Amino acid sequence: KDHELVNFTAPVSKSEIDNYRTVVVHDSARTAIPWSNNIIEQSRHFYVSSVEHKIQAIIAGIGVGYLPKTRIQALLDSGVLVAIDFDEGEHISEIHLAWKTVNKGKGLKRLRDIMQQHLSN
Repeated sequence: KDHELVNFTAPVSKSEIDNYRTVVVHDSARTAIPWSNNIIEQSRHFYVSSVEHKIQAIIAGIGVGYLPKTRIQALLDSGVLVAIDFDEGEHISEIHLAWKTVNKGKGLKRLRDIMQQHLSN
């Protein structure tokens, strides 16, 4: 909430964001090629191990970054975090769920149903 980006009166451009350190959740892949998503390419990066650590790093003022609104809504409502308007509009990420084809139990079906219901809202 005390970050200088909060003082911008117009939507922030990508070139303006490039000047700030980006907090990035490191990919935890062990057998595939690791990659990270939602990176502001030209900025400096500060890597953390989880979304929760990313939230804490952003609160601490270490950097900026994209966060799922559902995870931070209470922090936005309380003013601990502030959403910044971008000139490119809202950032939307595609989400994929994958599982081994041999796993067809009731637990997996229930998880899929819950996620489908949540994502449909």
